This record gives sequence, structure tokens and C-alpha cells, in this order.
Amino acid sequence: MRVAIYSRVSTPKQSTGAQVIALRRYVRRRPGWRLARVYSDTETGASDRRPGLLELMADAHRKAFDVVLVTRFDRFARSTRQLVNALETFNTLGIEFVSTEQTIDTTTAYGKLLFVILAAVGEIEKSFINERTERRRRTVHEEFKKKGRHWGRPVAVFDRERALQLREKGYSWRRLAAEFGKSKDTIQRQLKRYPK
Repeated sequence: MRVAIYSRVSTPKQSTGAQVIALRRYVRRRPGWRLARVYSDTETGASDRRPGLLELMADAHRKAFDVVLVTRFDRFARSTRQLVNALETFNTLGIEFVSTEQTIDTTTAYGKLLFVILAAVGEIEKSFINERTERRRRTVHEEFKKKGRHWGRPVAVFDRERALQLREKGYSWRRLAAEFGKSKDTIQRQLKRYPK
């Protein structure tokens, strides 16, 4: 089994060295496994355009290895959806996926089952988090409205009454913006929101 190791940092100051050493040891302990290549990214996981990951996926399509080995899911993918998509690609190409710290090994039937369960739980948890966040946002918004307080971006401070008078005299939005030292959009938005 030809093994591709993938490692990634969480912050720019970190190194992938410790991950790679641990994964190389893991490969040596597995009978019939040999290291094909090490892919590393020193960018954080927020980017989907990580060079090492892109190269690994390209080599997967060329069938350059049989197994992808990582320490943890979050080293490889930023979201459950991204991970599931990659695993579907690997499955189509006949490539296995192993996460050493989470004991997920798709070379075994149990590993395949466990991954499907974890992926489903991850998606459900994400939905719960989104629902809680939205519910909290609506509650806070309603509380602000009841108290007559502004919700959202800060209200720009300028003399609205004078701005309305100047507008009635024929001042353009651009001229009002220059007069009060605010952007044209800010002046328009505030005068429409608080006309008097």
C-alpha cells in the first residue's frame, strides 16, 4: 500500500514537523505500507486553495498512492462537507483514508461505518449551531426594538435636521456628503431611516 501523508498547520507560526514524524512512524508500523509522498501546507485551513492539498488531490486522480494518512480530520478538511466530498472522491478512485488520532480507517468495514456516522452527526450539529445563532440574533434584535435602541451598524453622527434643510434647498447627495464629511451612502441611509 503506497501511502500519502498530509499535514497542515493551524496557525502561521506552527510547523508540520511533529505531525509528519508521527505519521511516518505510523506508516512504518503498518505491515505492507510504504511511504509514497508527504504533502504539507503551511497555510491555515480556512483556505480551500491550499497548494499541498491541491497537489494531493491531483495525484490522487493519477492514482499515485493507495492511502491518505492524516493525524486528524481537521488537519485535512475545514468542514464535514469538504471531508465527505474528498472521501467520496477517494472512494471512487479506490483510495483509502486513515485518521490516526480519531481511529478512522476506511480500510476496515468498521472504519467506513464510523465515518458515515460521524459525518452525519457533524452535519446535524452544524444545523443546530446555525439554528441557535439565528434564534439568538432574532431575540437580541427584538429586545433592541422594544427598548427603542438601534440594532446593526453604528448610527453616523451628523446634524440630520440641517441635512434635511439643505436637501430641501436642492443640495445633491454628493454635496451633502462633502458638507458633513460622511459618505453619500451614509447620508442617504440615515436620512431615510430617521427623516425627522
